Amino acid sequence: VNRFANSAICRTLKSVPLGYIHLWSYAGARYHELLRQQVLWGELSKCDALILDLRDGWGGAVNYLSLFRDPIAETTFQGRDGSTGTYSGVWEKPVALLVNERSTSGKELFAYGFRKLKIGPIIGSKTAGPWLPGAYSYSPAAMCFTWLSGTFGLTESGSRGEE
Repeated sequence: VNRFANSAICRTLKSVPLGYIHLWSYAGARYHELLRQQVLWGELSKCDALILDLRDGWGGAVNYLSLFRDPIAETTFQGRDGSTGTYSGVWEKPVALLVNERSTSGKELFAYGFRKLKIGPIIGSKTAGPWLPGAYSYSPAAMCFTWLSGTFGLTESGSRGEE
């Protein structure tokens, strides 16, 4: 979790504030919540564009794409001091995805949905291929055990997401 949080940076490149974060693992809601906090309220919220790095590692879920989709609703508010603002709960600025052959498991499914929904460009080498759903658990000795919890296939156009 610390490597994840510490990787969030916002740097200015040719007068454009550009954000970057490396999701070493995206396995679990706590990682998605950390990303959500960074892009909506944290360091990355100050940026005009975002690079989301999914290279290496595993984990993720297609429902995490909701952070980068068009907002369902937008709230407008006015503070006691008269200032106004809006909140949509999503990142509405440009985003690019970095992947490689070691972006596995749910990160592949995330990249597949990212491409299908045309959220932004995907940069890097082809991911490993098909994925299987699983669950994980940490032992007291901090060893990670993963086990298969089912099978997965997409019905959309008969594709298995390996395009």
